[in-house]
Amino acid sequence: MLKCTIENDQIQTLRNGETYVSYQVRTQSDLSVFEEKEFFVRRRYSDFEMLHNILSRDYNGYAIPPVPRKHTVTSFSGGSLSPIFVARRMHSLQTFLNRCISHPVISNSMHMYQFLENEFWKSYYHNAWMQAENASIKPPQEVNNGKGLEKSSIITEPYPIIVQENAKRILQNCETDLQKLAKACSQHMSSLQTFPSDITISKASNAFYTDGISSIFGILKKTNAQLLNVYQANILTSIQDLEDYLFIFKSMVKQREQKQKTFETIQLECSQISAIEASIANEQLTPRMNNDLKNSRKRITSSSQNKSTSLFTVPRFLRKKRSASSELANPIEALRICYQDLQQIDEKLDSEMGFFRERLEVETRWTLQTICDNHVNHFTDILQSINA
Repeated sequence: MLKCTIENDQIQTLRNGETYVSYQVRTQSDLSVFEEKEFFVRRRYSDFEMLHNILSRDYNGYAIPPVPRKHTVTSFSGGSLSPIFVARRMHSLQTFLNRCISHPVISNSMHMYQFLENEFWKSYYHNAWMQAENASIKPPQEVNNGKGLEKSSIITEPYPIIVQENAKRILQNCETDLQKLAKACSQHMSSLQTFPSDITISKASNAFYTDGISSIFGILKKTNAQLLNVYQANILTSIQDLEDYLFIFKSMVKQREQKQKTFETIQLECSQISAIEASIANEQLTPRMNNDLKNSRKRITSSSQNKSTSLFTVPRFLRKKRSASSELANPIEALRICYQDLQQIDEKLDSEMGFFRERLEVETRWTLQTICDNHVNHFTDILQSINA
């Protein structure tokens, strides 16, 4: 069991005068990796960014949940320290953390454990980063070594795109559901925002009824404003977080499609080279065929240098420089490696899409439940105010 709650936001000031908001992360767990069953640490937004960065580096190919976007502070009264802004950010950080601790792979990461427990998180982060860079350590991945694929063989069969098509279908369904949810919430938000700011009462009405109606209208106006604030802080932010997460998976599928195209290109080039080399064996090589052979090898080498194996775009400072040893001059070897990459990508993509679909259902249900709970509280406050 692993449960994390973000609470108790505080505005803090550094010696240099910088002001920021920190949050208390409360963790409850029965895992043996932790010394206590319940413990607390304080984290700020930049700490969550660090966690996202190091997870992105060490778990390449997995759909790392997106860190909450930096909302445009000019749209909030009081800027980044305003209660509405802090509430929205805390809500998004909670969503980010929930996605991480529920992920079957990321939740078992030592980086996650250190983030939740280590008081010296920044020191751990920088040491872990530098150690990996200095040692040139590449995190272990589940490598499928081709399953009977010989290095010298040329793959002539097209690589199956079943996983890719399933992922695209799941994304389309998820996007449709998310659009319906966003539309329903937007319509309800509009009805809350058009609540009249004042009420006109006929002068001929009895003064007693006039005062009573005005009092009830004031109560309705106040509770309506509170409900609107809750929607801005929670519901709209939930939809925004889901849209950001959906974008990550769209990028994965897009990268998968690009890798498929790369494989097909190299496969075609290898077939041409095979035909030319067969002609060489039969002593039928012409000058033109010789030039075609050289050009094909150049195109494949260039393709292997320029295509990234990452499933999604990472920040520029996370990208590692390519070493000269990574250049492949052997087209058959390039085809074999590309084939293995597709196997690894499909395995992870299939797993990640299943997790994403589950998370979408959980977060959608939570959003709808929050809407219902807010309305119950809304009308309860109205009745209590009128009875008082």
